[in-house]
Amino acid sequence: MKTWYWLIRRELWEHHGSLVRAPLIAALVCLVLNGMGLLLGEVNLGGHLIHVASMSHLASISADQVGQGLDVLLASVVLLIGLLMGFTVFFYALGALYDDRRDHSVLFWKSLPISNTQTVLSKVLVALVVAPAITLGVGLVAGLTLLAMASLVMVYHGLPLEWWFAAHPLRVIGTLLSLWPIYVLSALPTVGWLLLCSAWARGKPFLWAVVLPVGAAMMLTWLQWMGLPNLHAWAGLGQLLLGTFPMATSGLTLHHWGHSDGWTGLVGNVWSAAMSAPALWIGALLGVVLVAGAIAGRRRCVGA
Repeated sequence: MKTWYWLIRRELWEHHGSLVRAPLIAALVCLVLNGMGLLLGEVNLGGHLIHVASMSHLASISADQVGQGLDVLLASVVLLIGLLMGFTVFFYALGALYDDRRDHSVLFWKSLPISNTQTVLSKVLVALVVAPAITLGVGLVAGLTLLAMASLVMVYHGLPLEWWFAAHPLRVIGTLLSLWPIYVLSALPTVGWLLLCSAWARGKPFLWAVVLPVGAAMMLTWLQWMGLPNLHAWAGLGQLLLGTFPMATSGLTLHHWGHSDGWTGLVGNVWSAAMSAPALWIGALLGVVLVAGAIAGRRRCVGA
């Protein structure tokens, strides 16, 4: 157990800027920009005008509408930072094994009593579990802070503070956690493919990771135009290259986050639809095969 702990700590040490610092900076920028927007509305646009407008429409606003808006606000902050995580995990997995060979530090790590399987699986664990956990934690803190800022503005302009309790932050958090397994299964083929390219490419792993599947998709599309059956090449390409982006795999858009009626049923439908889709499990199985190929590449390729 200590071996896995130190392997993960090693990844966080080596990639602290992208895995830890980047989501923190993104959250800070999000809060600063939203705070500047609120302050701009109060100072330059005339807070009294906003106050009059809000009071005049007070009767037409329901607590459910306010709660739905706050739910969307919280989810949008988390998903915005999750978009950054998609890029971070993509390039982290792409360079995870190649960088060791390029600077020859792989020789040092191979001298330690750590197997190649443990090394590769620790990187898979960081990409699929640790990085999303950091992103989710930072995003929720930033989102709840933004909710508090919005509630202060609501109170200042005469909106009842109890309307803030119409929001469902715990439900949003629970939904994000419930969609996590779907993300892991959807991102597994992408992470496996990137690690495979990182382990075997002699140079320019990005070109190998992107050009090969794009070229294959274009070729299959051309064959389809020639009369062969539709092989859904571009859908497979998306699953292979876009799996690290949460919005591409969750099945929920921001529009869904604002609906309070039947929320449990909505998430249940997304969960059952995703888990019953053969493409998800085929992609996950492919991801396992690709990770095994990355482990084999780690054993064979010592230097770049």
